[in-house]
Formats: sequence, structure tokens, C-alpha cells
Amino acid sequence: MAWRNSVGYEVANFEARRAANRGTHFHKICEDYLFNRNISKHRKKVLPFGLFSLVKNEIDRIDNIRILEKTLFSHDLKLAGRVDCIAEFDNQLSVIDFKSANKEKSQEILENHFLQETAYAIMWEEHTSQSIEQIVTIVACEDGETQIAIEKPRFFKSKLNDTITKFYQMNNNLIK
Repeated sequence: MAWRNSVGYEVANFEARRAANRGTHFHKICEDYLFNRNISKHRKKVLPFGLFSLVKNEIDRIDNIRILEKTLFSHDLKLAGRVDCIAEFDNQLSVIDFKSANKEKSQEILENHFLQETAYAIMWEEHTSQSIEQIVTIVACEDGETQIAIEKPRFFKSKLNDTITKFYQMNNNLIK
């Protein structure tokens, strides 16, 4: 809200739409590439295609894909969401999230992504009995930087549970 107030409502809405559009196209290129589809059709989307080019070498570290862009849910967490990718990253089963950004993400923002990725790891294990020991965030930045953040979901399970509990406490009209 502080950012929205500082730049103004119209500018904030414009930038939010622009970033969402960029992210949607960037995701589609990553998905098509990992499905071994021809990505040349995306070349006219210059910015997303350029962002993909920045992180292509990191994406090439992905192998043995289990799922791409699929909905997962958890009865235990009472959550659902759409995971970008579950596959091996550097030979370790991982939840992998693709992000586009204007610049590198702060540790605080990355932690929010780690919480989401941890939730997907829990959802995956709940349904497959396969444990995921690694979460990976791949960020392509408009300023030309790339950011690869690799963590262990076990470090974020407690905070995820606390966050879910606080959400339901603040929204006590929702069914838990």
C-alpha cells in the first residue's frame, strides 16, 4: 500500500498489469521450453523472451519433470494452488518456481515465495508420499540480473503453519 500511495493509483495499476502480463508470457515460454515445444513463436514478446534467455541455463538444470503448471491441494493445510514445476533440479526432487521481476527480490519477498513452495512440497508429499527436500526460485530480472534461490522446505514449515493460523484468526468468518 505504501508503494501504491507513493506512485499513485493509476501508475500502480498500470505497473501491476504490466508485471502480470510479463509474468504470464514468461511462464508460458518456460513451460513450452520444458515441454520441448518450439519457443520461437514467443520471439515477438521481446521482454519475456529476453527474460527467458537470461535464465535458460538455469532452466537447463531441470530434469525428470513430474508436473508442470498443475493444481495441487492439501487437506491438512486446507490450501490449494497451482505449482509451476516439480522436477529434479541438479538431481534433487524440487518445487521450482519461475519469477520475473524488475530487479532482484529482497530476502523478505523470497521468503514469501519459499512459504508458497513449501506448501507445494507438503501438498505433493500428501498425495504421492514422495518427500521434496529442495525448493528453488528462479528469477529473471528486467535489469539483466538473474537470481537463483535454493532452500530446504523444512526451514519454512513452522512459519507456513503460523501464517495459515494467523490468516484464519484474522478472517474468523472463514471455515477452517
